[in-house]
Amino acid sequence: MFEINLEKEIDSTEVMLMQKETEALEIKASLFIITNNEEYNEASNLLNTIRKKIKKIEEYRKSITDPINQQLKRIKEFFDTPINKLKKADNIIVSAMQKFQEEERKRIEIINRKLLEEQEKQKKKLEEKAKKLEEKGKLELAQKIKKDIQNIVAPVITVETKAKGTYEVEIWKFRVVDFEKIPREYLIVNEKMLNEIARQTKGTKNIPGIEFYSEKSIRTR
Repeated sequence: MFEINLEKEIDSTEVMLMQKETEALEIKASLFIITNNEEYNEASNLLNTIRKKIKKIEEYRKSITDPINQQLKRIKEFFDTPINKLKKADNIIVSAMQKFQEEERKRIEIINRKLLEEQEKQKKKLEEKAKKLEEKGKLELAQKIKKDIQNIVAPVITVETKAKGTYEVEIWKFRVVDFEKIPREYLIVNEKMLNEIARQTKGTKNIPGIEFYSEKSIRTR
């Protein structure tokens, strides 16, 4: 159903010819020296030949790869539908599991808070009892109660939400809360926007910290 076929066979003879021609042009270009206007014109002709050769090779490559890419695109679109539905289902389950974990954390926090409150009440009662014993002169018994107070530790309940085949990981991310306070080393220059401004305004726009400049480029017809 999704067999990848080459609609155009690669002609090995043609490819070898391309390689020989490109190697010859590369050698010629590497040895080329311009000392006068006539050689400058020759360089222009050579540049035009090189760029036409590049275009021809690219067209040949695309004639082979474009049909394959189209087939790959259709295959991807076919499988994207069930994959995206499963990803949606995945997100629903993960959201439900995370919600349960959060509710469990809150529930355990309440239990631990109550246990601590109970511990404090118990300690306070014993402290009052020890104080009364000291007032009555029963110092030894009061001291014993104080030692008992130190040994009172409320049990701490932890959250345990485990399931076979899954586990929880902690992933750290970031969000911007105050752009003005971000150090310069964490900021990225918007090169695409600045290049577009340079092209549209020809460098006439003044932006602090930015210098617009132009470069000459040789084009062929």
